[in-house]
Amino acid sequence: IREHSLESGAEADRLDRLLVRNPVRAGVPLVEQDDLHNSSVLHPGTVVFPAVLAAADQNINTFAGLNEAVSALRQWLEERRCLIIVDNVWSVNQVAPLLQAISPVSRLLVTTRDAGIATSLGANSQSVNTLSLVSSLVQLADWVGLPVESLPEEARLVAEECGGLPFSLALQGAFARDGVLWSDLLDALRDADLSFARQQLPDYPYPNVLNVIQASVDMLRANDANAAARFLDLGAFFWNEGVATSTVVSFWNSV
Repeated sequence: IREHSLESGAEADRLDRLLVRNPVRAGVPLVEQDDLHNSSVLHPGTVVFPAVLAAADQNINTFAGLNEAVSALRQWLEERRCLIIVDNVWSVNQVAPLLQAISPVSRLLVTTRDAGIATSLGANSQSVNTLSLVSSLVQLADWVGLPVESLPEEARLVAEECGGLPFSLALQGAFARDGVLWSDLLDALRDADLSFARQQLPDYPYPNVLNVIQASVDMLRANDANAAARFLDLGAFFWNEGVATSTVVSFWNSV
């Protein structure tokens, strides 16, 4: 993370970019969830705020309470212009301490699939629409390093199956880059059985995502049945409560 003081002339107008990914990956030094379980300051599932504190050379466990930690981060941010980006937020509690600490010259950008979080935070909301077919093909072409006009017809059909959703397109593009045939990707998408998912999530607005995820799991099962079984077993963890990276690695290696 590059730091720029407010007195550094032209550099004062540059924004530091801090990328924090939820739940257990971070673009700043990762705070192990095992350490957070011993903290009386925050709920152990709230990994984002401790990760940002770590970027400010602060340890969550050195503070007597949340207010003290928020004050320390606020003081650190007052000397800098920062853009803090928190990706894939599922709970207001994940970002509420950051909102309290953010300085007038910094900004907090949150991405979420829950529009109610923006309302709860009193934030300006910006919806991200699905991509057009043309833009979808551009994304797939970028993944495989080809011009759009060189993509086969099966790639166009895969793009249509993805419904213009960037996440779905990224998964399919990654498979194609790794050598999976477009025709195989198309067959997997069309063969995906989503009957159970539709029962559990009847009002989910993006069924194409579920379709792509199911196809990805099916392909993993075809290539490595043991890996697919371990992947599904990871669903037993309470991810919203925080899971240590070391725990996941130990589990994966032990089966």
